[in-house]
This record gives sequence, C-alpha cells and structure tokens, in this order.
Amino acid sequence: MKKILLIFILTFSLASVCGQNLLSVVAKDESDAYSNTLLIAPACDQKYMETYKKLDSAGIENGIFTFNLKSIEDHFPRPYKFGIIIKKNQSYINSEIFYLNKTDQNIVFNAKNGVINFSKDNLLYDDISNFNEFFKSIHEEKNSLNRQYYLLIKQSIKNEDSIKLLKESFAKIMDTEDDLYKDYAKKNPGSYILFWNLVFKANTYKPIYEDTFKNFDRIITGSAVGNIFYNHLMSLKYFEKGKTFPQLNIKGKKVALNLGKKYTLVDFWFSYCKPCLEELPKYKALYDSYNKSGFEYIGISSDRTQDIAHWKKIINENKLQWQNILDENGAETDKFEIKKFPTNFLLDSEGKIITKDISSKELEVFLKNKF
Repeated sequence: MKKILLIFILTFSLASVCGQNLLSVVAKDESDAYSNTLLIAPACDQKYMETYKKLDSAGIENGIFTFNLKSIEDHFPRPYKFGIIIKKNQSYINSEIFYLNKTDQNIVFNAKNGVINFSKDNLLYDDISNFNEFFKSIHEEKNSLNRQYYLLIKQSIKNEDSIKLLKESFAKIMDTEDDLYKDYAKKNPGSYILFWNLVFKANTYKPIYEDTFKNFDRIITGSAVGNIFYNHLMSLKYFEKGKTFPQLNIKGKKVALNLGKKYTLVDFWFSYCKPCLEELPKYKALYDSYNKSGFEYIGISSDRTQDIAHWKKIINENKLQWQNILDENGAETDKFEIKKFPTNFLLDSEGKIITKDISSKELEVFLKNKF
C-alpha cells in the first residue's frame, strides 16, 4: 500500500510539473564579458503579476543564460528586467525593460550598461519603436536635464538657484509628457508600452492619467491588469494624504464623519478578520482615553449577510460604543476599492486625510503628542 501511495505521489508531482506551461527566456550578453549569475525579475509591482514567478536566476552555460518561467496565460505582456552583478562591489545594475507573455524569447543585453538590443523577434518590438520615436524629443530633454542636475549636485559649492531652475524645467517637461500620453493613447489605443509607462508614472492621481487610461482599447481597460491599475488610480484619487475623505453612503444614508472632532479614525474591517480583531481592544483603550478630548472612531464593517449576527456579537463582547456601521457585503467598501483589512484613515477636524493605515501603537504616540 505504501509503495502504491509513493508511486501515486511521484506520478502526481511529475504530472504537475509537466502540466505547467513554461516560458523559456534565453539571454546573451553581446559584450561577451559577463559570466556572473544573471537575475530576472518583474519590473512592476507584484500585484500585476498574480501567481507568476517573482524572481529567478541563471548561470552562464555555453555563452547563454536560460530561464524557465511560468507562462503568462492571459496574454497580457508583463515588464521584466535583468539584474546584473557589478564585480567591484557585488551591487547590481538593472537592464532596460523588456516584455514577456506566453512566447519564448531571446534577449540580447549589454552587461556594461544594461542596454537591451531589441530586434524584430522581441515581443512588442513595433510598439516599443513607435513609442520611443514619438517621445524621442521629450526623452532627450529629460536626459539632458538629468545630466545637468547630476553635474550641479556633484559640485562642492552647490548653486541652489540653478538647481531650483532645473527642477522647475523638469516639472514642465513632465507636464508636457503627461499631455502627450493622452494624445498618444487616442492614436494608439492598443499600446501596451504606453500602458506600462503610465503605470510606472502614476504615483499620484492626475485627471490626465485617468483620461489617458480611458482612451485605451477594451483589451487593456477590460483586462485584469487594467482593472488593477484603474483601482490603484481611484485609490489615489479618493484617499491621498491631504485630500478630503469622500462622503460614504451606506444603504442610502450618509455616514456622519463627526467633523469638528479634532481627530477621527475611520476603520474598515469585518468580524472574521483576525488582524482586525487583534487591534480592536487597543483602539478601544485609546477611544476610552481620548474620546472626551476630541478623538472619534468610526468602524465600518463589510460583513456578509450571513455573518451579521457574528458582527453584532463582536461589538457586544468588546463593548464598542463608537459609531458601528454595517456596509453589508461590502457594497460601499468595494466602490472605493478597499481590498485589504483592516484599512483605516486618520482624519483631521475638517475631514482631511492625515495618514492611512496607522497602527494602534502609532496612533497612541500621535494622540499622546496632540492631547
């Protein structure tokens, strides 16, 4: 029986490995000078990668580096880069970005400067060429400003006025680039390269970024990757530090944010969330200590309909006297793309966001310094 079980396990394991669709990436250093381990990694946030491999490494064999990665089944190209070890101090330089999906790729790189030598066989070659040509003058101007800035900050006596002017010039060229993104999307609505450059750039919300995204084809806007980016953008739009917290409507009723209170913590949670339950007693102690001084707490639960009784039980057991709101099945929570629990926002007396995801320990220090 044990032998049969062992054979079954081995057979199953082998079938699982063989059943995976693998993507082969063969890399070659055109300078023929690199012999250290070569790394490969996504050039974007892991949230865009789903279950695809985060990182891999390969040694050189017959002049090439070979990687076998999990194939990207949704066909949406993902950005990758090589990590090249510098012999002097074992630090790394990153290569230029290249793209992978389901197709095996041969990538030629230069280990001295990280440049990728793109050929027509590379994924998105035409898209890359068109994008680079359209933005050529912008990129040249940005590179020139960067070189000038680097030279200025290396000087022993820094010219602050010149540095300020350079920063202002760079900000203007970035604004010009933003406008061109939207124009380019209208003319090239299926450009994956523009999409990923938008992802890399959108660290804050700007209406032009949303407008650019909406000009993409459905193949991008309707994809899982596109939805992740749009949700990220909407999170920046509504919940950026310094912005007024959006009005919440739960079952048609506006949530009173207790404006006028010195500080309000709006906490999104649910009754089976272990990290949420661990924090509740700590927040309760802070609420009891500082509520009369001007600290308010609003708990918004996204519990499912079948868990409402449990939600009420948690409230009663912990004697939570603050405003407890049930966003049944997370209808309002989902609208604002809140996917992680707990998620909280600390607001000032005008409802402006001071910070996001403050821990009970950090909140305790904050309140002690304020009251």
